[in-house]
Amino acid sequence: MEAAYIGNVCLNAPTNEKIAIICELEFGARYEGRSTKMVRAQCGLKGSGQAWRSHPAKVLLDDENIGFWMCKADNDVWCRPALKPDETKCYEHILVYTDDNLCLSMDPKSILDYLDQRFLLKPESRGPPRTYVGADIGHHSFSDEPEVHCWSMHSEPYVKEAVTNVETYIGELGLELKKKVTTVLPHGYKPELDASIECNEEEVSQCHQRIRVLRWAVELDRVDICTEVSMMAAHCAMSKRGTWKPHGTCLPI
Repeated sequence: MEAAYIGNVCLNAPTNEKIAIICELEFGARYEGRSTKMVRAQCGLKGSGQAWRSHPAKVLLDDENIGFWMCKADNDVWCRPALKPDETKCYEHILVYTDDNLCLSMDPKSILDYLDQRFLLKPESRGPPRTYVGADIGHHSFSDEPEVHCWSMHSEPYVKEAVTNVETYIGELGLELKKKVTTVLPHGYKPELDASIECNEEEVSQCHQRIRVLRWAVELDRVDICTEVSMMAAHCAMSKRGTWKPHGTCLPI
């Protein structure tokens, strides 16, 4: 397994938008005041994310020499059949998350070398991964089978950081999290029956931020809280105080 970052990611893709700008002094005295048409996606444009997403997909799909295809379950996972040194059949994968790439293969260097010919990979970023999109990556071997190696992914540091952020925020409100709970949500709590008052603008923002963090934790490995997070996320359009601070979750300091 090997990871790599793509440098100046959006500038690799042609823009899908018709945008012109008037150059200012930072473009140089020669071009100051001249009208310029953008031909490459720029960070901050509405369509830049989609433009970049389509560009590597087109490269991988159109090049028959590399032979990768898009996974139906996740369009950012690319796979192709391969053979191990002992002729055992397997699959090679490329995971693409914006500029963050992870290659799973018996020979990841050759695949990343191919990508480096089409996109500029940051040389210092190439190598065995330590983290990927918030998850820690581990490399393990077994005492009874030392020749067998495996990789693992877990969200423990991500979750700890998320809890620390919540504790810091609610600490400023004079509250603290309970030290021990037996369920993800208070027993019997039903957000659809919550009759508490609506959250103010700051509380709505905080609620949405926490839901995004929880949803990503589920993506990484915390599938055990998927149902509860989905229940809370379903009420983001009209967040209530009871949803933001379910009874029994926080206590006065």
